[in-house]
Amino acid sequence: GDEERVRRGALQLLRVALRFAGPGGRVRVGLVDDAARYGLRVSAQGPEAAQSGWLGEPLAALRRFALARSGELEFEAMDGTGLCAALWFAREEPRA
Repeated sequence: GDEERVRRGALQLLRVALRFAGPGGRVRVGLVDDAARYGLRVSAQGPEAAQSGWLGEPLAALRRFALARSGELEFEAMDGTGLCAALWFAREEPRA
């Protein structure tokens, strides 16, 4: 259920962020939450981030992961030196 989805989402996000940051880089992970959804956010910065032409396929895989689980991915690259990504999941309606 939700636990497994979040755990797998965290692993996917961390793979992208750690690879982006590279040696000597920095990665931050946090939980995000609002009334309709919840998720994970990562930001990454690194000295080798500007040479991140490889980002296409890992980012596409992360998007596929989100869509397959009725989620959404927000992604922003920051001047070639950093990235911020959030993986959101819709809250399930309480059962009556």
